[in-house]
Formats: sequence, structure tokens, C-alpha cells
Amino acid sequence: YCTALGLAMLAFAPAPARDHYVRTVRLVPRTLGTITSRDELHRFLRGVRSKTISINSGINENVTAIAAPVFSGGGTVVAAVGLAGPSADIRRRQEALVQQVRGTGAAMSYRLGCTDYPPSPN
Repeated sequence: YCTALGLAMLAFAPAPARDHYVRTVRLVPRTLGTITSRDELHRFLRGVRSKTISINSGINENVTAIAAPVFSGGGTVVAAVGLAGPSADIRRRQEALVQQVRGTGAAMSYRLGCTDYPPSPN
């Protein structure tokens, strides 16, 4: 709930597993940017699914991370790829970095046999 990589994977986890996690996780604030409510977490995950990208500053002050999911040939999320850096630097280059990270997630997924990035939901 507080890392871009974890949120990128959680957003594309099977709905029952994702919903169980959101219902049971203890949302401990680590920074001012940490998600601390279940409704907020659900909204954030919907946004990740719609953009295929997770941008988060929830684990360290003044650090922002960008992550994209990686899918297997069967369309299951199996990993995430991302980067982190000083928030000011990330913000300055965010659009280009988002494209790079999403492109890397897609390329890794294609190497694993995923031909539709992101896979269509079942």
C-alpha cells in the first residue's frame, strides 16, 4: 500500500486477492504521502489500472517512485519494474519517466509472452 512497485502489482492482482488485501491491511502512515484509508487505496488502485502506472511517495519523504506491472504470457501480473529518486527530479521529468517505465514493463511482459499490454481483464 505504500510502495509504487507493490501498488503496481496489487492493482492487477485477481480481484478477490486484491479486495482481501485492501480489507485486511493495516494502513500505517509512513510519510505525508502514504495512503491511509481503504477508500483512498481502492481509488488509487483503479487509477493504476486505468493508466498502467503507479506513482507514489508513500515510503520515504522527498522520494517519489514510478512503477509499471509486468505480466506473464497468461496475463497474470508476475512482477513490477520501476525507479525512484528525489521527488523534485522525478516531477521535472515525470512524463518522460512514466513513458520509459511503462515501456519497460511492456517490453518485459512481451518477453514473457504477454502480447496485449496491459492484458484485458477477464
